[in-house]
Amino acid sequence: MRRSAWIAPGSARRLDEADPGPGFTQVSLPGPMLPGNLAIWTPGWKPVPLPEGFSLPWPKGTDLILQLHLSLSGKPETEQSTVGIYLTDEPPTNFMVDIFLEDLRIDIPPGEKAYRTRDSMVLPVEVDVFGVYPHMHRLGKEVKVTARVPDGSEKTLLWINDWNFNWQMYYQNLKPVRLPPNTELIMECVHDNSAENPNNPSIIPQRVAWGEQTRNEMSCAIIQVTPVNKADGSMLWTIESEREGEKGRAREKKRESVANYDQH
Repeated sequence: MRRSAWIAPGSARRLDEADPGPGFTQVSLPGPMLPGNLAIWTPGWKPVPLPEGFSLPWPKGTDLILQLHLSLSGKPETEQSTVGIYLTDEPPTNFMVDIFLEDLRIDIPPGEKAYRTRDSMVLPVEVDVFGVYPHMHRLGKEVKVTARVPDGSEKTLLWINDWNFNWQMYYQNLKPVRLPPNTELIMECVHDNSAENPNNPSIIPQRVAWGEQTRNEMSCAIIQVTPVNKADGSMLWTIESEREGEKGRAREKKRESVANYDQH
């Protein structure tokens, strides 16, 4: 997997200089992700251009971060990644906000065939849903992202009932899906930690908790939206930034507990 982000001038270079190897090691992204499928790429994924008006201003001296998630093969490997950037002289007329749904409470007993995870958020303003990127690991079985509008009806934004860790995609709508204010975005996932799951990395199923390594499990979905009223953009950005700040602090605690568990 590859993730791309931008960061304030000089910050990444200082991190790189402090690490003796190529680049630097950091699990969490050190800056905001780029819009659309510029942000995330996995093998087999064809590039999808951003629609008209969604260019990204690039302040002078800003660092571009390319984060790679690599799996061990048991032998020396050579890796070479390249990034193609298309430039425009037209200023952006719209922008995206990433709504990050993630369940950090994962703790799957061995043998559990249908362990369920869930997260949700209520949108305070009218938005257009531009695309969805779901993510689980090898125990993932099913992921569903639903929009529950104020009248109680539901719209399915994404539903994968046969998850394949080796074929992850960003799903961009051909036409944005408009959602009214006070719509609840809901992510629901199912995980299979049984011996019958051919993708289970453990022949004898083990307890699996949240974690960012493939041997751990994750349950998340990024929903990229654009506010219909551009004046609402700042409020939506602030609300999601505060949510993500809380999630980020919770992730750090989880990382510490995962590291302590792995040591024992």
